[in-house]
Amino acid sequence: MLRGILDAAIEEAIVLFDKDGCIRLANPTAFGRFGKSEEEMNGRSPAEFLEPALWEARWAMIRQVLETGEPLEFEDERTGIAFHHSLSPVRDVGGRVAWVVSFSRDITVQKQAEASLRLSEEKYAKIFSTNPAAIALTLLEDGTFLDVNDTWCQLVGYRRDEVLGVSARQLGIWPDPAEAAHFVAELKQWGRLNGWQKDFFKRSGERFSTQLSAQLIEVAGQTVVVSCLIDVTERKRIQERYEQQVRLFDGVAATTPDFVYVFDRQGRFLYANKRLLEVLGMQLPEVVGKTCLELGYQRWHHDMHMNEIREVIRTRCPLKGEVPFKAPLTGVYGIYEYIFTPVLGPDGGVELIAGTTRDVTDRRRAEDELRKAHELLEIRVLERTAELENTLEALHEKEHLLLQQSRLAAMGEMLSNISHQWRQPLNLLGLNIQGLALMEETGGASAEVIRETTERCMELILYMSRTIDDFRNFFKPDKEKSHFRLSEVVTAATKLMEGAFNSRSAQIEVAELADCVVYGYPGEYSQVVVNILNNAKDAFETRQVAEPRVLLTLDARDGRSLLTIEDNAGGIPEEHLPKIFEPHFSTKGPQGSGIGLFMSKNIIEKNMNGRLTVRNTASGAQFCIEV
Repeated sequence: MLRGILDAAIEEAIVLFDKDGCIRLANPTAFGRFGKSEEEMNGRSPAEFLEPALWEARWAMIRQVLETGEPLEFEDERTGIAFHHSLSPVRDVGGRVAWVVSFSRDITVQKQAEASLRLSEEKYAKIFSTNPAAIALTLLEDGTFLDVNDTWCQLVGYRRDEVLGVSARQLGIWPDPAEAAHFVAELKQWGRLNGWQKDFFKRSGERFSTQLSAQLIEVAGQTVVVSCLIDVTERKRIQERYEQQVRLFDGVAATTPDFVYVFDRQGRFLYANKRLLEVLGMQLPEVVGKTCLELGYQRWHHDMHMNEIREVIRTRCPLKGEVPFKAPLTGVYGIYEYIFTPVLGPDGGVELIAGTTRDVTDRRRAEDELRKAHELLEIRVLERTAELENTLEALHEKEHLLLQQSRLAAMGEMLSNISHQWRQPLNLLGLNIQGLALMEETGGASAEVIRETTERCMELILYMSRTIDDFRNFFKPDKEKSHFRLSEVVTAATKLMEGAFNSRSAQIEVAELADCVVYGYPGEYSQVVVNILNNAKDAFETRQVAEPRVLLTLDARDGRSLLTIEDNAGGIPEEHLPKIFEPHFSTKGPQGSGIGLFMSKNIIEKNMNGRLTVRNTASGAQFCIEV
């Protein structure tokens, strides 16, 4: 019976040792493991066929069992094979330990399985604890939590020890109990659920959105739910915002008269707005995913756009162009201006190409018409320029005549003024000469009287000569601008008009508030003053002013000289004021030439960059000369 038992123990090597360490009994498995026959092993010590170090360690443990009577268990590994050993005492009839039996089992496969299981458990623990998804293990029937990972705790807001042994219903995680019941029913029917969009409550009461997946497994005879939650609250918010932006983009793109579209890198349409679809005569699904060639564009048109798309991808810069196009289905024709704009991805590369196209047919037609009109206008301008040149020559001749007329009128006025200046000296000369004749007849012409009379006559002649010089200087033209004192020019002008004013009992008064240095033509400035004084003199005669008076005031304003000439002749009729400086306009009737004030305004404003204005005061007219 013992032999049968030993032979049947094929998985274990069984060896019986005596007190000297010799083998007294062994089974076939032991013989095979040592590579020896029964005759070679029985009655012999293993020291004869084992390595000395190995046998010394083994013999030490056998002696320990012999001495203590306590069994030993240990494991070792030889040549890549793991063994489990147990040494048990065998007693004789007297109860003394007489032998030690050794049982050795090959546990290599078991060790490998244990290592594999341990590795799997470690992997599971790492996956479970570090998974970015929230994972929970719950019982199917009542939802009691068996385990949760850290992500689940962070997401929902509970500690692990607060959750274990508590049901989801008790925590109040599900917003609606009916949804929880539906979830359990679906799991029971299908065994798994993938990608459910569900909302849950956090511990704080905040609602959050998740993507829920679940799987049923059997653990120790119980049905366990492995659920995985992925927080998609922010993703959902982004999705809603994206959808809102898309709706907004579609709304804007639908209302614009331009074509709006998007290509992928291969030139396939990804989007086209309502206006482009109307021209093409297609719906969006018919366009998406197709190239221009597949939509019926001509080959050259398609190839041109493909080259442009490749250029946009290469340069990452917008590209503009213009092309004539006739829609294949609708026959709509136009000239279109377009721009392709790169849409860059996170890596800086071109992901998409956005395009807008505008119908510029009417604009091009208008530009052609404008160009033709411009060419026609240039021809007419040339013709008109020739006409204007002829007209300008005529105007120059007329202006020359006006100047001549103005000078002749001024000369007439000056001759009249000379006559007034000379009348009194001539009367005095005549009286002196007649006095000499009478004294000669009476014999009273002494040498002293003749000398005194001669001196008086010479003074009168010198006065008349100076008058001639003054009038000659007045008509002397200024060739270049120069700086002059305003007071000197005003004094010279009033001196020229002194005789004419005195003959009419009119007064000329000068008030010098500031003496300015003016840059311009002093002779022409003096002519303007004389023209205005002449007009005042004529107004005194026409209106029979009782006490005629002219006040000239020299002042300065904002760094410029200011001369005001104000009379008391009653002013200019209001309806005539806007036209007073126009050529050939006069309030004197047939006696007036209408040249003086026109030429005066040209002298002050064109020649000297100043300003000549007129207004009515309470007593008469006031002219202002600002240079």
